[in-house]
Amino acid sequence: MSLSEMALAARRQSSDTLFLAADQAGAFAIPISEAKPQNILGDVDLPNYDRSKLATGVMHFGVGGFHRSHQLWYIDALLRLNPEENYQWAYTGVGVLPHDAGMRDALAAQDYLYTIVAKSKVEGVSKERVTVAGPIRDMLLAPESPGEVMKRLAAHSTKIFSLTITEFGYTVPTSQGDHALLELAFRASEDPWAEADADPDKFLGATALGYIVAGLAARRASMAGGATILSCDNIPGNGDNAREKIIKRAEEHSQDLKEWVEFNCTFPNCMVDRITPITPTELIGELSENHGLKDNWPVNCETFTQWVIEDKFVDGISGRPRWEDAGVQIVEDVHPYELTKIRLLNVIHTTMVFPALLMGLEYIHEAAQNPLVKRYYTTIMEKELRPTLEVIEGIENIDLDKYQEVLIHRFSNEIIADTLLRVAMDTSDKLSVQGVPATLDGFECGANMKGMAFCVASWAHFIHRSVEAGHVLRDQKARIVEAAMEGKDINALLDIEFIFHELIFHQEWRKMVSHFYDSIHTVGIAAALEKMLDEYAD
Repeated sequence: MSLSEMALAARRQSSDTLFLAADQAGAFAIPISEAKPQNILGDVDLPNYDRSKLATGVMHFGVGGFHRSHQLWYIDALLRLNPEENYQWAYTGVGVLPHDAGMRDALAAQDYLYTIVAKSKVEGVSKERVTVAGPIRDMLLAPESPGEVMKRLAAHSTKIFSLTITEFGYTVPTSQGDHALLELAFRASEDPWAEADADPDKFLGATALGYIVAGLAARRASMAGGATILSCDNIPGNGDNAREKIIKRAEEHSQDLKEWVEFNCTFPNCMVDRITPITPTELIGELSENHGLKDNWPVNCETFTQWVIEDKFVDGISGRPRWEDAGVQIVEDVHPYELTKIRLLNVIHTTMVFPALLMGLEYIHEAAQNPLVKRYYTTIMEKELRPTLEVIEGIENIDLDKYQEVLIHRFSNEIIADTLLRVAMDTSDKLSVQGVPATLDGFECGANMKGMAFCVASWAHFIHRSVEAGHVLRDQKARIVEAAMEGKDINALLDIEFIFHELIFHQEWRKMVSHFYDSIHTVGIAAALEKMLDEYAD
């Protein structure tokens, strides 16, 4: 079984486990689609708007936990504030993979309502907010209904195509299904959508980007106008990245389509932030016991949330919701906000994970509060990553001291129980896209980057230990990095160019990583980390 097949199996098992927990809760609770203030317990925010008026304004690819805790949370807030202005901005979710049926079925069974449980607990102080959210009009499974997906993408009332498909989703090659979609798109004026749904197998294997490019081609053919493509993935320059990939696919089909997309569509960058762990089965029981609610697939997250979007939309303000009314920051340049979040949250997440795992810890809050690990990651924040931010134009609009203080508080949130292993997923991509650029910028700023070197050394030990234990490494490049560490020679790992880029030629950095790798092997992770930090202080 391949890594991707194992990932799909794990996700199917996860949905099956949640459904079983929901069925058991159902004997004692009311389905959220039937919930009324008088028949639920405790403090729960139910929708105060008429969901029968929802109309699709946004088509979203990748309906997972983060999308539901973040982007949908904001449109739900807008619907509560001013429903009449925001009914037109409801979401239709799109799943392109077989395992997406689990999410579709869970939501469809409860009229596309779901519960957001936002929690925090730091140093004994707890906060919780329970919200039943209703901004999803419906969810389509593309392998079953390719024509309906295309029809919605081509609709004049659809203004935004949004995505949370992970870094990997942008690298999936064009498929035969994608080519079939483009052929369908150029017949948009004939209204061929029902015909496509009658023969869905013709489009099997079509990708998220394939649907987006074909959707734009259908808009061109039917004269519906351009659309805004809003990537909400945690990737530097996510809008620029989406534009590059979509324009390339359009050009592969024809120069005319490429030029039409360039002229008529926009690709705003944005920065997204809300820690959202995998839904634990216990959450379903808690909702039943504490609030009398049955939810097939609730989502839990931290109380903090942030969204910063570049002001670049087709049709300007009339082509998007008034997100700023719900706290979204609409700005001219996202880069300072994005880089601050990526370096002080995402990169720090990655750096703290592997020393903590090698120490036997399991959760982010345990690592954040461990004195030695905290000393490690705050040292990297202060001495290696902040210097790379302080030279960025526009950084003066961000209070870095306050941002760092809030982050440490968020890392320490015990109630979220975000696992170190979840954050350790796909480290090869995270280093390539986030960690290596930060390291190179740090050297440019005169920082010694010992902390980042120690991160890579501890990751190498984690890879080797996982292989020895017979554990599956949850990384898209698992086989490559596992093979590199077979001989326990760190240099084979450091030679992987698509992970480390220019750093493979940086002899000082390579020596540091090798030194820390040997130190961990010789004296153990805690002693090696303490020694490195003591030398840092000197």
